[in-house]
Amino acid sequence: MQCPKCQFVNPGDTRFCGHCGVELRPPDVLAATMTAAPHEIGRGSIIAGRYEVIEEIGSGGMGRVFKVFDRRMHEVVAVKTIRPEIASDAQALERFDNEIRLARKIAHKNVARMFDVGEDDGTPYITMEYVSGEDLRSLIQRIGLLPIGKALAIGRQIASGLNEAHALGIIHRDLKPHNIMIDREGNARIMDFGIARFIKTKRVTEVGVLIGTPEYMSPEQIEGLDSDARSDIYALGVMLYEMVTGRLPFQGETPLSVAVKQKTAVPIPPRSVNEATPLALNAIILKCLEKKPDNRFQKASALAAELAEVEKSLSTAERAVPIPPPRPTRDVTIQFNPRRVVVPIGVILGLAAVAVGVWFLLTRPGSPTARPAERPGPADVSNPAAPVDPLAEAIQLETNGQPARAWDLYKSRLKDSPEDVEAWLGAARTAEKLGRTTEALSDFAKAGELKPDDPRPALALGALYEKAGNRAEAARRYRDYIRLAPDGEDASAVQKKLAALAKADVPETEPVSVKAAPVTPAPPRSSALETALLKAQAALTAGNPAEASKYGREALARDSGNVQAQEIVRSAETQLAEREIIALVGQYNKALDENLLPAFYQAFSTPALAGEVRRDAETVARLFLRFQSTVGGIRVTWTASDTAEVGFEHKLIGFPKEGGAEQILFQGTMKWNVEKASGRWIIARIVSTP
Repeated sequence: MQCPKCQFVNPGDTRFCGHCGVELRPPDVLAATMTAAPHEIGRGSIIAGRYEVIEEIGSGGMGRVFKVFDRRMHEVVAVKTIRPEIASDAQALERFDNEIRLARKIAHKNVARMFDVGEDDGTPYITMEYVSGEDLRSLIQRIGLLPIGKALAIGRQIASGLNEAHALGIIHRDLKPHNIMIDREGNARIMDFGIARFIKTKRVTEVGVLIGTPEYMSPEQIEGLDSDARSDIYALGVMLYEMVTGRLPFQGETPLSVAVKQKTAVPIPPRSVNEATPLALNAIILKCLEKKPDNRFQKASALAAELAEVEKSLSTAERAVPIPPPRPTRDVTIQFNPRRVVVPIGVILGLAAVAVGVWFLLTRPGSPTARPAERPGPADVSNPAAPVDPLAEAIQLETNGQPARAWDLYKSRLKDSPEDVEAWLGAARTAEKLGRTTEALSDFAKAGELKPDDPRPALALGALYEKAGNRAEAARRYRDYIRLAPDGEDASAVQKKLAALAKADVPETEPVSVKAAPVTPAPPRSSALETALLKAQAALTAGNPAEASKYGREALARDSGNVQAQEIVRSAETQLAEREIIALVGQYNKALDENLLPAFYQAFSTPALAGEVRRDAETVARLFLRFQSTVGGIRVTWTASDTAEVGFEHKLIGFPKEGGAEQILFQGTMKWNVEKASGRWIIARIVSTP
C-alpha cells in the first residue's frame, strides 16, 4: 500500500506508514475486520504473514502475549492478541485504536514502544517492542524486598517514563509490577499504555465489575471517579512500598476488602517494616499514598527529582548492589522441519501415554498409594469459599439492616486486629441497635482511646449518655466533640444540645411544704477562703496557671471539698502540664537544629524507646551537616492524668555533609505518646512520623 503523503510503499496489512507514520486506513475499516471468529495461535504459527511465533510469554485480561520474529524487519517483537469477547465491539475497538495511536507518540527509554494495531484471520492484535528480561512482579517474588538503591533506581525510571506520557496527556490507569519489565541491563520499562482505558470503556456498564487491580488502584479509581496523572503516582507509591518492604501496604482476602482499605486505611510507614528505608524515601512513599490526590506529588517529574536526590545520598556501594539474575532462558527462533519433529513427538507421546496409565492405576480409589485430593489453603483466593474480610462484610451487613450478624463479624475482626478503630465503632453501633447499651458505651470509649483526635466516639457517647439520663457525662462528651470538631457538620446541633442540658441542670423553685424538713445552712465561708478563691480565679483568667494552682491549693487547705477550688486546680495543672509538653517539643526542635538528636532521645524518652531510635538518630546525624527544623500547630490530647498524645506539624530539611541539594526529611504530622515520669514529661512512643 502506497502512502498518500510520502509515497513510501508499505505492506498491504499495515495501518500506518512505516516512513512518516500517516494513517493509511480509516478506523472503521479496521474495526470491521476485527469481528470475525479468531483462530488458534501456537508455537510456529505465522501471524499476518510475517510474525513467526517463538513462544507465548504471558496472558491477562486483554488476551495473550507472544514473542515473535518479524520476518520482514528481521527482529524480535511482541504481539498481544485481543480476546474475542473484547474485540466484538466495533465502537470500543475504534476508541482503543485511538488510544494506541496516542500511546505510539511516547518515545522514552523507560517506556516500551507501541507499534501498530492489526488483525489476522479475525484475530485482532497489537505489535509492540519486545523487552528481554523479567517483570517487576517476578523480581519481587524471586528475591523479596529489593535493595534500597535498586528500588530507588527503578522508581525514578518509572516516574521519568510516566512524566513523558503525562506530558502528552496519556494516563496509564493500570500501573502495577506486572506491567513493568526490567531489562537485562537492569532498566525499567513501562508496558501497556493505552490498554486500561479500553478495558474500562468496554466493561464500564457491567454491574459489580472492578476495573483494574485493587492492590494498586487509587481511592478515586475505587470510587469510579475520573483519574488523572496522580492516580499513576499513587500506583507507583504502592510499588515503591512493595519494593522496599517486600509486602503491599494494603492486603486482604478479597478484592473488596483491599478496595475498602485503599479508601479508608492508613498504611504502616515502610520504615516501620524495613528500618533500612531512608527517612526521605519513607516520606516520599507516604506522600504518594495520600488518599486525596491534592496531597500527593502533582507531577511525576517532581517525584522523579525527589527519588534522584535520595539516590544521590546513598553510598556508591548501596547504589550498586547487584540483583541476582533469573535462571537463564534461551532466545531462539525455531525453524520447523516436520520430518525432524514427527518421530520424536511420537515417542514422547507414547511414553506420556504409558506414564498416564501407570498413574491412573496407582491413584484410582482403593489403591494403596492413592492420596485424597488436596484442599486449597486459606491463601488460595481462587477458591470461591475462601473467607472474606470480616470488616468489609460486617459493614455490608450493618448497612443491610442485619446488626446481629454484623456485630459477630466486628468482634471477629477485633480478635485479629484489636486496634482497628473502625471495627470498635462498628461493634459499638451494632451493640446499641441490639439494646446492649453498656457494651456500646464501652466500645465507643475504646475507639476514643485508640484515636483521641476522632470526634465520632465523643458524639456517639454524648448521645448515649443523654439517652440514659446522665446529663453531666453527656455534656462532657459533647464538649469533647466541639473541641475536636468545632466546624463539624454536627457542631451546631451539639451546641443546641449543650444549651438544653445546661438549662435542664438549673433547679426549679420548689413549692414550700408546710411540713418541709429543716435545712441545715451551709457554713459561712471565711474571708481567707474567699480571698484565695478570688486570687486563684483571677490568675487562671490572666493565663497564669502556676499562681492559680498555688491559690487554689491554698483554698483547698481551708476547705478540701470546695468544688470551685478543685476545678481551678485541675484546670491550672492541666495548663501547666500542656506547657511542659509543648516545651518538650521545643527541646526536640532545638536538638534537631543543633544536630543533637541522639542526645535528646537519650534524655527525653523511655529507655526502651531510646534504644529503639538511637541508631536511626545517629545515622541521620552522621549524614547531614546541619538541619533546619520548624514545628507548629501543637495539640495535646489527654488520655489519662499522666499520659497524653501530642501532635504537631513538622518540617525538617537536611543539608548533606558531602554537599548536594538540601533534602526534605520530614513534612507532615508527628505524633508522640508522652508520660510523666520522675516529675517530668518524656516520650514513651512515636505513634507516627511525617
